Formats: sequence, C-alpha cells, structure tokens
Amino acid sequence: MKIGGEYSGFNISAKGMSVQRRKMNLIAENIANADNIRTEEGKPYQRKYMVISQKNNLFTQNLDIQKSIIPLAVTNANHIALPGAAPMAAGTADTDLNFEEKLDNKVGDVIYMPDNPDADEDG
Repeated sequence: MKIGGEYSGFNISAKGMSVQRRKMNLIAENIANADNIRTEEGKPYQRKYMVISQKNNLFTQNLDIQKSIIPLAVTNANHIALPGAAPMAAGTADTDLNFEEKLDNKVGDVIYMPDNPDADEDG
C-alpha cells in the first residue's frame, strides 16, 4: 500500500520492513531446521541465506538524464549535480528488487555420535 508520493517516508520504511521480514522468515527456517539431519532428499540440511539486489536503479538513471539536461559544474565527479532535483517516477514496491535464496556450501562440524544411524565406521 502506497501512502503519499513515490519517495514518501512511509513507503521507504515499508519497503525496508518488507525486506527485513523476508530475511527473518529465512532465519526462522534455518533455526527450525538446525537439528535436522536429513532433508526430504536424504541430504543434510544446508543453511540458507538471501542475496538482495536491485533490478534497475531508476534513481541514478534519472539523475543522469537530469545532468544531461541541465549540466552544472561540480568540484568532484562523484558529487550529485542536482541536489534539489526530484527524481522521476520510480517504484517503491518489492517488485524492483531481486530476492535470491542461496545455500551455504560450507562443511558442517563433525560430531562424534556413534549411536547415530548416519554415523560412519569411525563414529
């Protein structure tokens, strides 16, 4: 739900909270499965983590357009040429973000448990 303009403080906060909710759901899944020794595929559970990236950066694209329309002198090329200019339309929904779940491929700790059915001959 959008409140106010494209860059309203409420929309920015809502977007951040939505991203954090997705991260917390993934963390909860990792905690819930921390003691599982086998998944449905018969393999050990691997921790999941999320990589979040932006599909396109409309703000910088629009800023480049504005710079070409009204060129201003700056002391450093990294400075924003138009600090008062409002960017053109840009979405604030999660649709402009890529959420990718990845598996942690680090080898887990080896624990001595000779009674475990998955134990090798060394225990």
